[in-house]
Amino acid sequence: MKRNFVTRMLAGILCVLVLLSDNGMVYASGMQESGQEESKIDIQETVDQVLQDDTDVELQAEKEESLTLSESSLDLAQGEIFELKVGGISDADEGTVVTWLSSDESVATVADGMVNAVGEGDCFLTVSIGDKSVVCNVTVTANTDETAGEVMDMADNRIAGGTVDESYGHFVWEIDNNGVLTVEGSGDVTDNHTTSTNSSPWYAYREQIVSAKINMTGMKNAAYLFYGCKNMVSADLYNFDTSQITSMKWMFYGCQSLEKVDVSNFNTSRVTDMDCMFSGCSTLSSLDVSNFNTSQVVYMGHIFAGCSAVPSLDVSNFNTSKVTSMSGMFGGCSSLSLLDVSNFDTSQVIYMESMFSGCSSLTELNLSSFDTRKVEYMGGMFEGCTALPKVDVSNFDICSVKSLGAMFSHCSSMTEIDLSNFDTRKVETMQYMFTDCESIVELDLSNFETTLDIGPDMFCMFANCYKLTRLDLSNLDVSHATRMGNETFNLCNNLSYIKTPVNLQTGIALPIKNGDVWYQENGETIEFFPQNLNYSVTLTKNEIPSVQYPYITARKAKAHYECGEELNIDDLTVTWYEDAENITVIDSGYTTNASEIDMSTPGRKDLTVTYNGKSATIRITVAEVTKTPEETMYTVAFDLQGHGAGAPSAQTVKKGDKVAKPADPKADGYIFTGWYKEPACTNQWNFDTDIVEEALTLYAGWKEESIFPSEETFTVTFDLQGYGTDAPPVQTVEEGGKVIKPADPEVSDHIFTGWYKEPGCVNRWDFDVDMVDGNIILYAGWLKSEEEIGDVLPEDIPHSGIPRDELWAAKIPDALYTGKALKPDVHIYYGTERLETGRDYTLSYKNNVKAGLATINIKVKKYYMGTVPPVDFYIRPVNLKYVTADDITAAWNKKIQKKVPVPVWCGKKLTKNKDFKAEYNDGGEGSYQNPGVYNITLIPGSSGNFIGEKTVRLTITDSILMSKVSVKKGKGSLTYNNGMPVLPQLTLTYKKQPLHEGEDYKVTCYNNTHIGTATAVLTGIGKYAGTKKVTYKITGTSIKKAMVNGIISPLEYAGGTQTQGSLSVSLGGVPLRKGVDYTVVYSHNKNAGKAAVTIKGAGQYTGTIKKTFKITAYDLKKDEEKGFDRQLKGLEDDILVKLSEYTTGKAMPEPVLIFKGRKLIKNRDYSISYKNNKKEADKDSPKPPTIVIKGRGNFKGSIIKTFTIIN
Repeated sequence: MKRNFVTRMLAGILCVLVLLSDNGMVYASGMQESGQEESKIDIQETVDQVLQDDTDVELQAEKEESLTLSESSLDLAQGEIFELKVGGISDADEGTVVTWLSSDESVATVADGMVNAVGEGDCFLTVSIGDKSVVCNVTVTANTDETAGEVMDMADNRIAGGTVDESYGHFVWEIDNNGVLTVEGSGDVTDNHTTSTNSSPWYAYREQIVSAKINMTGMKNAAYLFYGCKNMVSADLYNFDTSQITSMKWMFYGCQSLEKVDVSNFNTSRVTDMDCMFSGCSTLSSLDVSNFNTSQVVYMGHIFAGCSAVPSLDVSNFNTSKVTSMSGMFGGCSSLSLLDVSNFDTSQVIYMESMFSGCSSLTELNLSSFDTRKVEYMGGMFEGCTALPKVDVSNFDICSVKSLGAMFSHCSSMTEIDLSNFDTRKVETMQYMFTDCESIVELDLSNFETTLDIGPDMFCMFANCYKLTRLDLSNLDVSHATRMGNETFNLCNNLSYIKTPVNLQTGIALPIKNGDVWYQENGETIEFFPQNLNYSVTLTKNEIPSVQYPYITARKAKAHYECGEELNIDDLTVTWYEDAENITVIDSGYTTNASEIDMSTPGRKDLTVTYNGKSATIRITVAEVTKTPEETMYTVAFDLQGHGAGAPSAQTVKKGDKVAKPADPKADGYIFTGWYKEPACTNQWNFDTDIVEEALTLYAGWKEESIFPSEETFTVTFDLQGYGTDAPPVQTVEEGGKVIKPADPEVSDHIFTGWYKEPGCVNRWDFDVDMVDGNIILYAGWLKSEEEIGDVLPEDIPHSGIPRDELWAAKIPDALYTGKALKPDVHIYYGTERLETGRDYTLSYKNNVKAGLATINIKVKKYYMGTVPPVDFYIRPVNLKYVTADDITAAWNKKIQKKVPVPVWCGKKLTKNKDFKAEYNDGGEGSYQNPGVYNITLIPGSSGNFIGEKTVRLTITDSILMSKVSVKKGKGSLTYNNGMPVLPQLTLTYKKQPLHEGEDYKVTCYNNTHIGTATAVLTGIGKYAGTKKVTYKITGTSIKKAMVNGIISPLEYAGGTQTQGSLSVSLGGVPLRKGVDYTVVYSHNKNAGKAAVTIKGAGQYTGTIKKTFKITAYDLKKDEEKGFDRQLKGLEDDILVKLSEYTTGKAMPEPVLIFKGRKLIKNRDYSISYKNNKKEADKDSPKPPTIVIKGRGNFKGSIIKTFTIIN
């Protein structure tokens, strides 16, 4: 049963009662007549509460014995598509094939639940799983409606089409049976209030579009026009009037099959946004944009990103004087060998990160005209430019830059970089800056400085610079550097000359190869970078540094000036090096040539510092003063968009100037997110960089405080503790989130045992249970590989070592309370052999539901000597702050409303008083009654399963509740989009009047980048308040019909787990990729019997395939015939026993049998019997004493061994 059905039914009944009542109040039956006090029920409030529940949430019946369908009958228009959902699938049905059948495919077809109305008539659909089935009746009527989005009759030679006659546009569109999209008319194809990717009428049919022909005039918004048309090969845009268009963002995004498109006639004179315009057009081999007028464009981020087949782009005519974002502009253009950007005006650009990332064919790049004074982000700017031998950035002024992370990473052909002009005082991250610059021999970073209280991040800054021999960091003060450690210089083993950084706080080993020795200036050897020195020293490898004493060095905090600015010298740090033992930072007595330097003209100047006849030079940069813009004044207004009170006063600002940032407004129950350029709050105004070009209004952005859990994030760092070289990358995890388990590191002479919470490796981190509540470091545990561990998992190895020839159980980590019985698997071993649940032992659990100490009792089979004591594990209580509890919005009714939140943990609603209690602590007159925002505090109940507390907001409002708004989802399924967000097409109405995104509501989606159920949260703004959640399905390609080849069966028992090394999977003749398109999991693949391999779809594929194969018992008889190659050991030597040693009067020797290094266990692996064993006899006698060994379980066949008995 679905909750929305129950909700509608109950709401309908209650609404009838409202109509029959007085002002929405109903009197309880009989009370009024008997003279008792009237008991009133507020029906309207009850209806609101019912309708406020989330839509599309399925209730699971405690026990379902038959299949159900989301609809028992369907009335469809011809050509309409509808998705049927199956319920009642039990655990026993998992993996069983679901069969869909139509009684008449000329009326309707069905596949994987997707119903396609083909022609007029009636039929029924049957879905079956095993011996269970259910039927849905279908009626299809002819489609005569010609509204926009209408699905047309196939016989009408069209896939889809329609007519739009709205205020925003008047046009006709259709997709014919050849996949040709034709659009003719005027205006926009969508309401300008809509900015989502699925706003065009043909979005649902985008994958059926092969080509397009656009004959449109007067269009203003072309954003997302062909978004996701991944099968579109060409587009005819010759008659497309683009003269009025202001936005072309994401226009051709994801058109991965597009081979040609002529945009040479585009009039782009009004376009301001070209973000991601051609992003992902990976097949496009030529693109003529030489005629583009970009004089008004502000956003060019990722405009050509992923155009991997384009060999050249003529952008020499681009006017970029207003552009603020060039991030990822040419990213991934791997075939681009010619690119002229020498004419680019970058004076307003803030974002240049990844601008040329992945341009692996570029061999030359002229950036001499780049004005980078406003740029803040250069991370990854040249990352992956593997063919670029050099790039001249000596003119770059990076005085505003915050990020240089990975700027030159993977520039493997680059032999030199001149960074002498870089002002790094504001840089917060340099991580991976030169990683994999395999050809660079020398780096002079003596001008690099930092003045930040935190930073810069220097993680892996020089990692894998294999040829780097000389490195000068002499002016870099790293006292506040973060993540500066051994990884910073990873594999820089050819370094032989280093000028050390200043004020290093951590121990970092100097990089060496076998036999290398580092020397200090005084001739002493050194293994680590010197720490806590307020001056730099020279270190050399395998020889004592050749230094001419005495000498001085000089550092200056400020090295960048504007023309006319006074050159100060009060920030100099001068160090006198008398000899290797006497080094002094001097405060006075030195002279400079500061008075001789001309600060009125731009250029590089040399400031010379002299002391005791020795001099040092500091490079000073003097830049031109920015020209004063013309003094035109504009008004800048501020709109609070319905939240808070007292909007900031309007400002009068000169053209070209910045807006003064007002104080952040506040509104109870909302978090202010910034000031934006439009009501939809898409583009945030940057008060540090954006300038005024015209009169404008800035709009306040808001978000409700509790739609999502805390968005505070923390970093998780992995410390290899001296072993291995490739530490997993740092992860950023939200508070209460879980760390993604990285791949296990490998070292040749050690075994990795897991990640631990402390360097001593006592408490292992449980990636399934432990949650992040702060910045953490996880430490790798290691075990010397000399120890034979057999089947023992590294994480199971006890600190005291592996017990030999006895039963033992591995430690079980703590678990987190879920409300269900927890049954963790226990790993039981006999020595180094891991035993199998069910075959070798059974488990029973005690006290394993509630928080506290739980116990697992282990019963081993009788053929094992000894027992395994019970194993305890701790079930930890849950902190309420991690529980999901949506904020509540209620209609003002003049009454006190102490609503009870509905907290949910692990999909289960918590019980009031037992799991939690609600406190209403806000005081003051009218609390929880008058319109406003109030706090409800959740505290632990009596169960002991929860700790901590959580605050839920209750908003009482006279606005229209979003719970009263109707939401209609677009028809058709939404498909997985290679990890990109998938957005639903939603239509919102209230009393039949449409709501507009950005004016009446905002949409926030989550879980919408992968296959499964995604959620859209609709948040009311303006005259609407509260939230409403809508779920929608993201589907992929089913893998169930894939071909699985290469399975070998049977396999013979080999002592360990066995896999199918030749396994391959293909679908429709296309090979699928393991680890990308599917994953493989084996079960029961060690012991003799039926093993299984489960292939599960990944990425764009969904569903599973289960295949079985046999493992046959190992034949002992045939093994005996193998001679020296036999695997069973222990019977090679003669056996001689004394009869007197046996009290039974029968000689019964028991040889120790070894199979592939593992001791066999009697009565489990074999049985033993005897012949002629009652009297003295020789093994070669006519009736020799004989041992008969017969295989059991994993072994079959029999072998005999004669032996000798003496008295």
